[in-house]
Amino acid sequence: MDWKENPIPNKEKIERLNHYKKKSWKVFNKENLPFARVIDYSKSRIEKELPIDIAPKEFSELSFHFNGNRVFQKLKDGWLIGFDNGEWGGGLYWYDNKGETNYKINNGNINDIFEINKEIFVVEGIAHLDISGGQIYKIIQEDDKWVEELFITLQLAPQVTIIDKSNNFIISNSSQIIKIGLDKKIEELIPKDKWNGWIYSNSMIIHENDLYVGMRSGIMKIDLNKEKVCKWLTKK
Repeated sequence: MDWKENPIPNKEKIERLNHYKKKSWKVFNKENLPFARVIDYSKSRIEKELPIDIAPKEFSELSFHFNGNRVFQKLKDGWLIGFDNGEWGGGLYWYDNKGETNYKINNGNINDIFEINKEIFVVEGIAHLDISGGQIYKIIQEDDKWVEELFITLQLAPQVTIIDKSNNFIISNSSQIIKIGLDKKIEELIPKDKWNGWIYSNSMIIHENDLYVGMRSGIMKIDLNKEKVCKWLTKK
C-alpha cells in the first residue's frame, strides 16, 4: 500500500474529515497483501445476490426489510438469510434449499453471519438517531427448528465485524474497536476516549499482525501487539 503514516487525528479533525469528505476507503486482501480502493460511502451498502430465489417474490419486493444488506449461511437443511435495511427493519430467516418454505428466527438488523468451530453466530444491531445497540447470537436447533440463543449484548451497534485467526470477533462501532473472545471477554483495541462518536468504518482486514480499518478520508492501522500502536494512513 502506497500510504503515508500520520499521527491519530484528534476528535475535532475527525469530525471535519467525516463531514466534509465524500469518499471512503475500503480495505481488502489481494494476493495476500492489503489493498484499498475509494468507494462512495453513501452507496457502501451492497445488496448481495442470494444463493436461492426467495418466494413469493411479490412479498419480498413489497417488504422494506427484505431489501438492503443481505448475508447468508448454508445449513444442513437449507439456508440462513439475514436482512438489514437500516431503520426500515430487518430479520433473520430460515429457508429451505428451494426458497419455497421459510420462517423468521429474529427481528433484528442482521449485519453478518459466521461459522466458528461448527457453530453459527449472527451479529445484529442498528444505530439510528440516538439509539445504538446490538447482540451476537448463536443459532441452534431445537425440535427441528433453528432458534436464537443470546451469546453477548453489544453496547453499541456494530459497523463491521471480522473473525481473527484465534476465532475472536473484531468489531468496530461508532466509538471504538473491540475484540470479543469465545469466552466473552471484551478487550478494547481503540478505547472510547480516542474517537468517541466519530468512527465511520466500512471494512476491516488483518494482515500479519496489523488490523486495517477502511474509513472515511483514510485508513486506521492498528498494531495488534500488546502496545496497540495506531497510525492514520492517507494516500501519498
